[in-house]
Amino acid sequence: MELSLFGGLQLIDDTGNTVDLRARKTKALLRDGIYASLLSSHRRALHHRAAVWYRERDTALHARHLDLAGDEGAAAAYLRAA
Repeated sequence: MELSLFGGLQLIDDTGNTVDLRARKTKALLRDGIYASLLSSHRRALHHRAAVWYRERDTALHARHLDLAGDEGAAAAYLRAA
């Protein structure tokens, strides 16, 4: 199994806490699997909701989520974020 590649490896994060790479890899695999299982229409709708939330908070993430939503305004949003 892919997780065995990490064995007992741990990292130390910027706060001094240890991070278990197996747990991190498991979370990433679960996240990627769930994301891939979403219907593309639902995925685009979620990205659009995220773009709305980021509009006034983070222009780069706003643009990225518009892009992932397939919104025609993504290019203009990237220009505003640059």
